[in-house]
Amino acid sequence: MTVLTLTPGAVTLADLEKIFREEASVRLDPACRPAIELAHARIAKAVAGTDAVYGVNTGFGKLASVKIEAKDTAALQRNLILSHCCGVGPAIPRGHARLLMALKLLSLGRGASGVRLEIVDLIEAMLDKGVTPVIPAQGSVGASGDLAPLAHMAAAMMGHGEAEFGGKVMPGDKALAAAGLTPVELGPKEGLALINGTQFSTAFALAGLFGAWRGAHSALVTSALSTDAIMGSTAPLQPEIHALRGHRGQIEAGETMRALLTGSEIRDSHVVDDARVQDPYCIRCQPQVTGAAMDVLRMAARTLEIEANAATDNPLVLVGADLIVSGGNFHAEPVAFAAEAGLRSAATNSAVRAARRPAVPRGAQPQAPFPLRCRHAADTGVLKHMHLPPQAPPRYCGALPLAFDRGEVQQVSPTLGADQLNAGLLAGFLGLGLVVIYSLLYYRGLGLVTVGSLAIAGGLVYLLFLVLGATIGFTLTLAGIAGAIVAIGVTADSFIVFFERIRDEAREGRSLRSAVESGWLKARHTILVADAVSLIAAVLLYFFAVGGVRGFAFTLGLTTLVDLIVVFLFTKPIVTILAGVNFFSSGHRLSGLSPKSIGMKQTQSVATLEA
Repeated sequence: MTVLTLTPGAVTLADLEKIFREEASVRLDPACRPAIELAHARIAKAVAGTDAVYGVNTGFGKLASVKIEAKDTAALQRNLILSHCCGVGPAIPRGHARLLMALKLLSLGRGASGVRLEIVDLIEAMLDKGVTPVIPAQGSVGASGDLAPLAHMAAAMMGHGEAEFGGKVMPGDKALAAAGLTPVELGPKEGLALINGTQFSTAFALAGLFGAWRGAHSALVTSALSTDAIMGSTAPLQPEIHALRGHRGQIEAGETMRALLTGSEIRDSHVVDDARVQDPYCIRCQPQVTGAAMDVLRMAARTLEIEANAATDNPLVLVGADLIVSGGNFHAEPVAFAAEAGLRSAATNSAVRAARRPAVPRGAQPQAPFPLRCRHAADTGVLKHMHLPPQAPPRYCGALPLAFDRGEVQQVSPTLGADQLNAGLLAGFLGLGLVVIYSLLYYRGLGLVTVGSLAIAGGLVYLLFLVLGATIGFTLTLAGIAGAIVAIGVTADSFIVFFERIRDEAREGRSLRSAVESGWLKARHTILVADAVSLIAAVLLYFFAVGGVRGFAFTLGLTTLVDLIVVFLFTKPIVTILAGVNFFSSGHRLSGLSPKSIGMKQTQSVATLEA
């Protein structure tokens, strides 16, 4: 594994890219160590003194006025780290995390943070041994620096949180032990030095820069291929044209395209006697467009290179002036401007152009001759090529020129999902209860069949949920509950159709047994058609919809099948049995089949039901 020696204030973008892409190990220049020790000694002096120094012998934020005793300073730093480990979401990529650690090492190496050499040594050892903190991708305070992500890094150094080692994620203390390392106990100001800064933001911005520069290279290659593909002219690539405008990126883009098109048989085939006056401007303007993106990237690169070499925590130890001063170097505004104005615009331009051009022919390995060059404000200058290995072009999702405006933003409870699920279950039980009440009031004794059928259907559905949960990991969601509620209506409709057909047949003078059989023949068709429609809708929704709609469709389809089973195998047989019971066949007033309840004229006798 490559080991890079980093000199804070003079580290290049090429060095940082090597750390990012090749997982290079790093060491601080030994010349940095005396300055680190002097700054730490100044912090120790502040701890022993009586003057309030923010974050050293005081609380944080609004608690800065609270004095901390010397014996409690270690606990203060520990609590600071653990209280800020509040990130959420998936872990950031390994390369980003390692770059973040290297950037923190550079910041500490400026000799203004006041940490012990043990802190520096542990970060170096973790990078060397391959112990990478697990850092959630989301969560920070914002203007006060990258507090939450850096807290997760620091927690792993303390033996807390999680870290990756040997391809496995494990508790921080076990990862360190597996690598032969010992967790560190933070001293005064050390937790604040680790947690405060812009290393998380800068690491991601640098990763974007590296990818965008690669996109610029790809854009120039595909621009040259596009020119050849339409049998275009190389006249717009004349160096005098670009020199007259003067933009560096445009000049270099034109130079690169000329080099790529030199010796092209396609170009040579139509140099003479070409009737076209000029190419479309989407071809002619390629150096101007990609060159502008390159210029913007270089501006962003200069900012990020400076930021990568900066001391960005707070407060900072000014050894020469013998001062510990609170400032605002943790504010990531320069990084934000570089990412917004530079990376976002230039990378989008380059990537879109690269993605919409022909692919590089097999075997072609053109080398763009231009380097990404930056210069520190007070340093001697950095001149390095960026090595850009091949990368698959990005994928795009549609090309409609639509813009969507955000309407409103609501703050919701962290238990919103559970609350909605409980509310959905409550709605389902209320709906079921209303169906039961309606059945008993309207159908009376016959309504008991509805209650029993629903109970069996509910039991079957519950059993199926258990089986599916154990076999395919099925879980009940709010959408699934909605499907079950709709299915309750479908099931109730089946009972109503059957019972009303029985009543119709009874009103025509049939006996109850005859009414049940003839009514079932008529109701069966209606029930099958209604359930078939529900099943078709459920199947179509399941296969053509996404997200929660599929959960709705799955539950609707499942409960509809259960309805068919219950109606055919329970409801109909039970009603047939009850037709032979005197309570129902005699037309008792509580049976639901009395002459009054089925709408017979009062002149008709109860005996009509028995005829």
